[in-house]
Amino acid sequence: MRRKIMRMVGTMLALVLALGITGCGKTPIDYGDAESFEEALNDGEDLEGAVVRFEALELHPDSAMGYDIWAGEHLNFISSRNPKVKEGDTVVVRATRIENILGSWIIKYEIVNNAEADKNTITKKDKKTSRASEKEEETDDEQGITEDEEEDEDNEEEGIHLSSGNNEEIEERKEDESSQTTEEIDKQLDIRAKMTKDHQAVVFITNNSQTIIDELEVQINYLDASGNTIDMDSDGHDMILPGSTVVSQMDVPSSGFDDSEIEYRFSIGDHPGYKNHAEDVTVEANPGNDCVIVKITNNGDVTIDEIEYDVVLFKGDDPVTITFPNDIYDLAPGSSKTEKESTFNMETFDDYVYGKDYDRIEVYLNQAHTFR
Repeated sequence: MRRKIMRMVGTMLALVLALGITGCGKTPIDYGDAESFEEALNDGEDLEGAVVRFEALELHPDSAMGYDIWAGEHLNFISSRNPKVKEGDTVVVRATRIENILGSWIIKYEIVNNAEADKNTITKKDKKTSRASEKEEETDDEQGITEDEEEDEDNEEEGIHLSSGNNEEIEERKEDESSQTTEEIDKQLDIRAKMTKDHQAVVFITNNSQTIIDELEVQINYLDASGNTIDMDSDGHDMILPGSTVVSQMDVPSSGFDDSEIEYRFSIGDHPGYKNHAEDVTVEANPGNDCVIVKITNNGDVTIDEIEYDVVLFKGDDPVTITFPNDIYDLAPGSSKTEKESTFNMETFDDYVYGKDYDRIEVYLNQAHTFR
């Protein structure tokens, strides 16, 4: 899913300037892209000392943490001085210290100037291929498919003979959704933004149509008194179910603005292999000790590849704050995952107190997807 990940502000992290080069050999790269590195972190691997190559997506030299290079979805590479990197540059670093703060990875690093990829370098493509092969082997073993049968299936596919299962679901979905035009769907979209008490924007997106929205991109433009755009922020969602509400956390200009406007675009039918299982997921939430405890349970019969949720605290009908998006991966049928979400003011960092500062907790499931 394409989406913006809001970055955490926190304590300053120091930069160790350059990695010393020993001998004439080059340093091997362990992870060839941000995606594979982030996936390994999310899987719980200890990657301090690992060498990673990534693209610098955005530069934030004035963040409270220090000079912040954004990469991947949740990656923040932090230094205390300008590393002399431009947006779009490919950077190779050694991760010296890694922390996870509210779902974002805060990474202290050393620049590696003499590095190269080798046969052991891991990339996102390699991981996808490996996982796909494993799943295919498992499926073949379970169904007892022989090589000859597999070849027959390939021939059938070349003759445009669709197999049962997912393809039937896709055809059924197309038939169901063909009754609504994009104009009709557009009229049934409710998109509105509200400011939180701690100077964030929460965008609530409700799909009141009868159609699954495969992709939706939303953008807030902040305007000055003359109507000129002075700043903006954007986010993306996919597979928004009929009748459901998803939320986006948006940055707000620190210098203030006079007005704002929302732009959005959406499409249907883009991801026939994706399925949102949010209806099979139950969410429980309660106030904890300077936090909110969230319990996510998969009541369905398939493993959900990725669940993303946001917590919004309310005082009456007014949003107080929105937490950072949190992801849960590979949640098996019948299993639950309990998470702790910090509840503090993003401007003062003071903890919000239940009953005093907020009186309602809402958890929004932005996705509960399988990707096939």
